[in-house]
Amino acid sequence: MSSPSFAHLQPVFLALHIAGGQVGLPLVIATLLLFKKVARHPTLINFFCIWVIYSVIFCLFLYSGQQDQQQPSNLCQVQSALIHGAPPMSVVATLVLVIQLWSTLREPPAQQITLSRSRWPSTLRLRIMLAIPYIIFAIFIAITAPLQRGENVQIGAWNGLYCTIRGAPIIDYAVPAFCTAVLVIIVGFEVAIAIRYFRMQRTISDNFPLADTKKSPAMVLRVLAFSVYTLITLSVGVLFLSRIAWAWPYMVQAGLPLFAFLVFGTQKDIFLAWRFWKPYPNVPPFDLSPKHPSSHPLPQRISSFSTDTSTIFGIERIPTLSISNV
Repeated sequence: MSSPSFAHLQPVFLALHIAGGQVGLPLVIATLLLFKKVARHPTLINFFCIWVIYSVIFCLFLYSGQQDQQQPSNLCQVQSALIHGAPPMSVVATLVLVIQLWSTLREPPAQQITLSRSRWPSTLRLRIMLAIPYIIFAIFIAITAPLQRGENVQIGAWNGLYCTIRGAPIIDYAVPAFCTAVLVIIVGFEVAIAIRYFRMQRTISDNFPLADTKKSPAMVLRVLAFSVYTLITLSVGVLFLSRIAWAWPYMVQAGLPLFAFLVFGTQKDIFLAWRFWKPYPNVPPFDLSPKHPSSHPLPQRISSFSTDTSTIFGIERIPTLSISNV
């Protein structure tokens, strides 16, 4: 069965990828690398880099200007192999990010690796977490490349947007199935993070009623935004599995880098860093100081956790949940 072409949506497809993955996120990455006072955890920076790679891969065919060629070019074959590795790599990077916050919530401060010791913490665990998305990427490419040489396999830009393969149902279903399964795991971690977060909030409120724990509207918006993003992406994976030929799943797929930029790259400290004509203010990103002076300070477990999380992830006010909402 021939799939419909969405070539008429090429401008929208390109605009979404360029805005998020090739302009917005590279600008944020450059800001984080050049401004020492704007610190983020390496898993978040790696998350940004992976979405940039994802965006470039999906635009290779349209950048080549080979849309009118009858036979697939070498670039089309390369993109086809890369395309089947990019979504698994990106979804695993999101899972790694969520796991990082979950572990930050569970571990006592003494076991957390904070930026106070080193701006770029180097541990075996961290290196594995950073490498896993690229390993998944390489595995899917290694599986796809031999299948492309099969007798009944065809390569082409059937959807009018990027090159992929036809006639290899194993890989056609494996990629959306893998991504959907990982998204379900991400949702599970989000639920665990939310439960842990509200328990900590209740503990603070019950034992330290003078502590200012008011939630930031920006934090709430980021939480809601990523929750919606997760559900929409999950539904897109189901649609790809069911082989329903609608245009909007492709547009959602193209908008993921832009969504990552809007959720994580539009924070106040990043904007302050871009304001080069004024010195960067030395304001802590998070404060659990009491509303009124008290002789009972917050325990080290809570205060240290709050400071570490906000410093690592750069989330406004109540930082605990918004990193799970990638």
